[in-house]
Amino acid sequence: MVRKTTLLLPAIAMLPMLCTAQSTSIAYLEINDVKALFMPHGMIAKNPGTSQSDYEVPAMSGRHPLYAASLWIGGVDGSQQLHLAALKYDQDTYPDFAPGPLSIDGTATITAATSQQYDQIWKIDAADVAEHQAYFTCLATPGCDPAVEFPGYTVPAGFYQWPAHGDLQQDQALYLAPFIDFDANGAYDPDEGDAPCIQGDQALFFIYNDKLHPHASGGLPIGVEVQAMPFAFATADPALAQTIFLKYHVINRGTLTLYNTYVSLFTDFDLGNYDDDLIGCDAARNLWYAYNGDNNDENGSGLLGYGTQPPAFGAVMLQGPFMDANAIDDPVDNTLPAWNGTGFGDGANDNERLGIAYTRYYNNGGGPMGDPMTAGAYYNYLRGLWADNSPQLYGGNGHISDPDADPNLTAHFAYPDDTDPVGAGTGGAVQAAWNEMNAGNLPGDRRMLGNSGPFTLEPGEEFDLVYALVYARAGSGGPFASVAALQQRVDSVCAFWEQLDGGCTGQDGQVGLGPVPDIRPLLLYPSPCADRVHLDAAADLAGTALEVLDATGRTVLTRTLRTGENTIDVSGLAPGLYTGAATTRGARLVGRLVKE
Repeated sequence: MVRKTTLLLPAIAMLPMLCTAQSTSIAYLEINDVKALFMPHGMIAKNPGTSQSDYEVPAMSGRHPLYAASLWIGGVDGSQQLHLAALKYDQDTYPDFAPGPLSIDGTATITAATSQQYDQIWKIDAADVAEHQAYFTCLATPGCDPAVEFPGYTVPAGFYQWPAHGDLQQDQALYLAPFIDFDANGAYDPDEGDAPCIQGDQALFFIYNDKLHPHASGGLPIGVEVQAMPFAFATADPALAQTIFLKYHVINRGTLTLYNTYVSLFTDFDLGNYDDDLIGCDAARNLWYAYNGDNNDENGSGLLGYGTQPPAFGAVMLQGPFMDANAIDDPVDNTLPAWNGTGFGDGANDNERLGIAYTRYYNNGGGPMGDPMTAGAYYNYLRGLWADNSPQLYGGNGHISDPDADPNLTAHFAYPDDTDPVGAGTGGAVQAAWNEMNAGNLPGDRRMLGNSGPFTLEPGEEFDLVYALVYARAGSGGPFASVAALQQRVDSVCAFWEQLDGGCTGQDGQVGLGPVPDIRPLLLYPSPCADRVHLDAAADLAGTALEVLDATGRTVLTRTLRTGENTIDVSGLAPGLYTGAATTRGARLVGRLVKE
């Protein structure tokens, strides 16, 4: 696989040159049971037009578990000056990040006009990539007639706009967005069989940097470029169907070496009703999450709650930054970073990656445990301190002001419950379980960070970060049962991630988890309904099973279909949103139903 293109340059050049302080474009990842908004400067979920969440799961439910998320990164230079880029909510005139790639001449610069050209998101389906590859393979195969096999085929318009190559006249990198180089000539040309290289069955791609604007956080710029690719899979697997992946390719385009560098995914979990949440983490799984403070997530502030038996929602780091090289294979042990990192004790030198070093939280509002107001406060949260420079402690609310917090016991992980059985986060001293419920905390509006570091960020260094956002809802048992369901789903997601080869989906005819079925609508009427719902089944559906799934993904009703009109009794179902699904050879039919 080669990365890059020249065709893209005219497409970008034709975009309007309006210079704005903030990114304005949006795009949705929406191939499975999650509909998630992204912006080209790295903001996730928060809609700039409504200032409300646009991260919906289950899709079409009107309910949202995440208000905002974004990448944070910070470290100090050789003079101990803090360089930091941290995006929160876009309420500032100049967010720390802006769209577009930086120059590679050492100045790490970008103009406002170039940034505006990159104020967009490229969206690609793997099924289109697979068809494109198959078409050009047919062209090169004796006896294969593309007019018969692919009648009327045209290259998707988005392939021509794929930003594979940078503008060399602006000293940008030759290769930006990754691509499948079908003819192996190093230049991107869809008319020669080349195609975007993506992961998942649907992916977005965008590039952003921290050099265009002065930083609202107060931190000095780094000169970092981030090439982001969120992706998801079209699958019947319930864990993956309600999960999206976030892949960040991070490049230091500047000339400064940063020491004691930390990177984090900032997450403002708003689980339906935002004001009744609790948070926690699973230190061993590199997972941090939110769950409801009681067993009923009510509607509030104009937002739909998840109702009784509410879900849990979290972020898990699947791939962290590299540990600083030391020319040895660091052994596995029960201390950080080896305990929850990867590549330790595997016989290879300097392939160790860091796991989560700190899970942190802070509250909506001011004070030492509230929103960071200075660059120093942001950096403190990244390195395990409170805004007032005091360490996070074990017990209570984690702050020295709480008599239930142990003043002699620093805690790497906020509310790990019983997931640190070796005391990795407390200096080897094994502790009793600590969570927000047994601490007696009142539910509220929390923000969380999953921090990885410290490491040294050299000029020109680049690395990949991968996270997953995972949703789970238990059928019974209360909020902690949903946390247990989340942990199980995270295990499934991690196992799935580990077997991926990191290559391009759609290459060699493979798309995602296998050939993506034709997704067709299934009309269930009337909707809303009271006691009965109807569907008209074509002959190919005769004998197949209709599954009705509730909002948690559980199958609550199954009926065998016959040709023609089918009437299904749903009087026994509780009011709510349901999904009807039926699978035939090569096609999956999906429809939504509201039961009154």
